[in-house]
Amino acid sequence: MDLSTTIIGLLLLALFIFPVILISRSGKSKGKKFEKELFSESSKNELIISDKALWDEQAIGIDTAKNKIIYLDWNGPERINYIFELKDVKIFETEPSLSERNKKSFSYKKVERLGLKFSFKDSNKQDINITFYIAGIGQQIDDQVKLFEKWSKVIGDKMDFKPIGNLRDSA
Repeated sequence: MDLSTTIIGLLLLALFIFPVILISRSGKSKGKKFEKELFSESSKNELIISDKALWDEQAIGIDTAKNKIIYLDWNGPERINYIFELKDVKIFETEPSLSERNKKSFSYKKVERLGLKFSFKDSNKQDINITFYIAGIGQQIDDQVKLFEKWSKVIGDKMDFKPIGNLRDSA
């Protein structure tokens, strides 16, 4: 009696664990596929990715030598590619903004969205929004916050904007 109970228990346990293993493996293979596509697209455009991140169905990379960003999004029916130089960016904004994040009462738990927005000098170019988190679509996790902070800093440091209030450098 004990042997049959043990066998039935093990079979039931295997029945629940097997789908978890399959889902885990499919997620890893999807991540590898996305990473492979990121490097394939970057090599087509002669970019050497020095830093990258993959999350959900999105990927971002930077070529620090050429100051170019590559962003791929697989959320829609077709993959969307964006490759642009940081020197072509007129306005770089983060959501929430740096001044908002520096407030004492600020908490990432209260934000509606974590994202980066690029507006270009050429008005014909469409703005690019890179979203790490949107309230109501999944649960905010520390990894998303870390990615947002990391890429805000990486891109902000690479931008060659001069502060507007610096009058010493003006004529």
